[in-house]
Amino acid sequence: MLAEHSFPRLPTPQVAMIAAWMIVAGGWQLPAAQADFPSGASAPTAATVPWHHDITTAKAAAAASGRQTIVIFTAAWNEPCSRFEASLAQSAEATTLLASCFEPIRINVSDDPWTTRRLGVSNVPAACIIDEQDRVLARFDCPTVAAGFVAAVCKASREAAVASIAALEQQNRPTAPVTTASAPTAGTEKGAVAGPEVAPPAEPAKATASEQVGLEGYCPVSVVMQESWIPGDPAITSTYQGRTYRLAGESEKRAFEANPEWYAPAFSGDDAVLASRQGLVVAGKRAYSAAYQSRLYLFASPDTRNAFVANPETYVRRSQVARGQTSANRVTR
Repeated sequence: MLAEHSFPRLPTPQVAMIAAWMIVAGGWQLPAAQADFPSGASAPTAATVPWHHDITTAKAAAAASGRQTIVIFTAAWNEPCSRFEASLAQSAEATTLLASCFEPIRINVSDDPWTTRRLGVSNVPAACIIDEQDRVLARFDCPTVAAGFVAAVCKASREAAVASIAALEQQNRPTAPVTTASAPTAGTEKGAVAGPEVAPPAEPAKATASEQVGLEGYCPVSVVMQESWIPGDPAITSTYQGRTYRLAGESEKRAFEANPEWYAPAFSGDDAVLASRQGLVVAGKRAYSAAYQSRLYLFASPDTRNAFVANPETYVRRSQVARGQTSANRVTR
């Protein structure tokens, strides 16, 4: 079993690569007592998967063990997820693979929608392998049959190891230091959380008089995927719902255009409270932000942000109605 092998103290990506190649090449096997049992005998009990409670703990364990961090997303209300969970619980091969070769964490998408969205998961059951910086190295949908899941995990493990080493090589190349400010703290399905009032180290280029720039010129994809306020490139833009969004690079532009509603702030970045209370469409500010049900909301002042955080569902519902009735009342940027 892979856990019984002793690897040299190589950097984590190299250890992961060795483990991945052993898995894919067939070097990893169940113990004989589990792999083979007499005809008519009961199948062995599946191993207990040592699930971590949060991603931070899983990544810390991965740094110490040299294993890959795998995040599995499920939902209690989803019937394919129920089949997947049942199949996993009954499979000694699948559970032993997770226990021996990975630092696993399971996330219920209803309990943690922000992480689900940030890691780019749009359907369940699904899994992704991440590195210590929360970058997704491999992502796949989980087959509901255990044998298919094992095959998918093995393939993803190899892809992740290759991607991890490539990222490490890129990181070791000399580059100018870049510092970014933190993005808003995300909320959950049950409430909203106010974002921090922080100033970034670099400001995006000013907009022209006729340009309606969204998110004050910061890259919406970087906010969602990296939780960082990174100025967008004025030469790389995409328009959505009357706003021009600046993206940090071509890959961010492709991601945004594939699913703009996923990345753009709710209500195009307008203040939902002012729309609800006064029928006004006022542009919100990055400094006064909040997250609710995996969407970023911007507000014109701390007062309206605090009002939203206290009762988000009411303002979301009312502002949807107000925006449809008060297009003439727009307050421009």
